Amino acid sequence: MKPAFVLAALGAFCGAASAHAGHNHEMLHKMMAKARDVSPSHTTNNATCGCVTSVSTWYGEATLVQPTTTSPRTTTQTSTSYSTITLHETTMTITATNSVYVCPFTSAAAPTSEASAPAAHSEAHTPAPAPQSPAPAPPSYSAPASSKSPSPSPSGNAGSAPISGNGNQWAITYSPYTAAGACKEAGAVSVDISSIKSAGFTTVRLYSTDCSGLHNVGNACKEYGLKLVLGVFIDNKGIDAARPQVTDIISWGQWQIVELIVIGNEALFNHYCDAGALAGFIADSKAQFQAAGYGGPCTTTETLNIWQQSGSSLCGVVDVIGANVHPFFNAEVSPDQAGPFTAGQIEILGKVCPGKEVYNLESGWPHSGQANGKATPGVEAQSTAIKSIMENVGAKTVFFSFEDDLWKQPGQFGVEQSWGCNKVFSA
Repeated sequence: MKPAFVLAALGAFCGAASAHAGHNHEMLHKMMAKARDVSPSHTTNNATCGCVTSVSTWYGEATLVQPTTTSPRTTTQTSTSYSTITLHETTMTITATNSVYVCPFTSAAAPTSEASAPAAHSEAHTPAPAPQSPAPAPPSYSAPASSKSPSPSPSGNAGSAPISGNGNQWAITYSPYTAAGACKEAGAVSVDISSIKSAGFTTVRLYSTDCSGLHNVGNACKEYGLKLVLGVFIDNKGIDAARPQVTDIISWGQWQIVELIVIGNEALFNHYCDAGALAGFIADSKAQFQAAGYGGPCTTTETLNIWQQSGSSLCGVVDVIGANVHPFFNAEVSPDQAGPFTAGQIEILGKVCPGKEVYNLESGWPHSGQANGKATPGVEAQSTAIKSIMENVGAKTVFFSFEDDLWKQPGQFGVEQSWGCNKVFSA
């Protein structure tokens, strides 16, 4: 991530002053004098300032504020990303010889996001290639949507503690679509969620808010005592098209059954946005969720190689690391080695954002299709692979998926429709 410019009290400038957390008036006065071509000899060492120092983070070129009045004033500026911010600054004078200084930015209003059209039906959620496969670097950095720097501190139950404790069987993905790609009725969804409960899972992962998923799946999960991993899906329409999903989730607001919110599913891998824009969207969405009463963790999910490329942009805004680890797409991994391979990938991911827990948010094995080297699909192979994953990292894995996605195209190796694995857990 490009470094942010820090606007400190007594001047909007970048440099050594930003490295000091203390209220060092003498240094700041000298630097202001230099910036305004005023000799340091004209300053006073015992000058006093009638202001409170505050620090705001701004992505863009710093601007020196020249005072013209001693009255409060309001300035509205448009950022380089998706928000408009209003900065309230009060200019005040300091007792010194022939010098006037500014105490800027006594407060900053929260960003106001632009309105967007209602969310459309999600694109197909295609499993990612093996993390070892090289992927093109994401587009160049652009400023985050929020004018404030994303907070690196975790929220709610984020951190090193497990999100959910259920032995080696935590969660499974669920898409509320029929074989033809239409939306399932509430009754059919309830039957599916009942099956997930009976199979031994405690949590269901949704990719987006379409097909009345929040209400139909949410109500069924409450009925059967299950939790939810919610998703804000970013597709080829970009981040702005995903914003209504944030509003949908806040309006729904059943936080007591939400364990995690995943903002973006392989959005960088698919080049739907760049790392800076995604980081800004995560930070902005998380702030809105928290303001609405959500106290749990937020993340995004990408393949290992994308995390390695973009971790510097993403680590500060996620509470836990979310990854999609699919051992089938590594030609050297046989079904019985799916678990050790996945565990190894999770271990590597743990080094990307040190101190943050890693969750494998999509992992499975196809029951039909063509072989990918040693990775052979099949009913028995699927059972072997999934049990291997369960034994090694089941407590941190969301299995993919509840049923076959027949509405998808067959895709690479002809396996895209054949990841349904609920029968493995029901046997």
